[in-house]
Order: sequence, then C-alpha cells, then structure tokens
Amino acid sequence: QETAEGPGERWKFSMVADSSSNIYIFGGHRLWHGFSSDNNFENRWENSELLPKGGYLDDLWMYSNGSWTNVEGQETCVHAPGLTWESRNDQRCDLIWPGARFGHAAVYDASRDGIWIHGGYSTYFPYPTNKDTGSNFGVDKLGTNHISATSPTYQFYLDDLWFYSINSGLWEKKRIFGSKPRRRQDHVLALAGNTLILHGGTATTTSTMILGTTQLM
Repeated sequence: QETAEGPGERWKFSMVADSSSNIYIFGGHRLWHGFSSDNNFENRWENSELLPKGGYLDDLWMYSNGSWTNVEGQETCVHAPGLTWESRNDQRCDLIWPGARFGHAAVYDASRDGIWIHGGYSTYFPYPTNKDTGSNFGVDKLGTNHISATSPTYQFYLDDLWFYSINSGLWEKKRIFGSKPRRRQDHVLALAGNTLILHGGTATTTSTMILGTTQLM
C-alpha cells in the first residue's frame, strides 16, 4: 500500500538498505494513540485519527523511487481437508509475522535478498488509567477503576530470529542451533558469508546489564 505519509515518527526501529538502494524500516515505538483526547473507555482507546497507531510497532515500510510503501503481509496457505467430501479441498491460511518490538537488530542478506532481525524488547501496552503518570483526557471516563495488563511471566526481552524474503514477501521464524544468545535489545547484527554475528546490547535479570559478548549464529 503506497502512501505519502511514510512510517512517521518512531524510535528504536531497524533500517537496512538492499542491493537496489531500497530502504526498509521495521518496528520501533512511539507514543500510544490511546493518550489522544478523542479516546476514552467507551471506544476502548481505538481511535487513531489524532495520533497514529502507537505503542510497540510491527509494521514494515519500503522506500523506493521517492515514495514510501507500507508492506503488507502475505499469507501462507496449506492443504487442510475436513472430514466431509465438501471440505476435501479446504485450506488453512496463516499470516506469519514477527511480533511488535523495538531495539531489535537487523541486517540485509544480499545472497538471499532478504532481511534478518533478531531480539529486541516488547511488552503489553496496558490501557492507561487516571492513576497513571501521563494519563490525560483519554482516561477521564474511567473513574476510580484501575486496570493492569501486565504479566510477571511475560518475556519482555526477545531472543527470536526472523528472516524476511524480499522476493516472496514472506517472513520465516528461524531456529537457532547451538548456544543461543541471551535475550537482549540495542545490539548489533552483522553478516559475514553465511554467518550472523551478534554483539553487545542490554539485557536484564534482576537489574539491567550491558552485554559485551560476541556470538555467531
């Protein structure tokens, strides 16, 4: 979908260029649209007219020939026949796509004409309440109720590895064999031949730590 607006304001996104000088941006984060004055409890903070869709992002953009294109996902379909004669040719189609995140690492793979991304950070973006710092007009209707959408077992720091094929338009989640790198964000990813090289970043256990290790994948 071509648009003149482009990916808009965001931070901690990834950006790579391919061999044809096209630029790709994935993910990142910006102010959640629920904080705009036209959002409240009644519309479940879903309006994005005053503020663009925000929070942690999972959109993919391509810049080519002077314009931005929002790259939409391609579904992967498999044969899934049912138990009846009428359903013998049924298919199941799924959209395989990385989850929303920021602080991930990315690198372009010229030999495969695709993009690798690894890790990053994401969390539930709870509805704001009138008890939260920074809450404004969008939460006036909530009264004294307090909503929490966090989970103590949720993996905020990510360690997943994805490959996007520019030719097919499909994402594929890859398995990492051997020693798996620690979950992290704000690291760098490089490609040497067929080897991905990952270095640095930040991670957390009970406190934030800066990583100084280099790992091969």
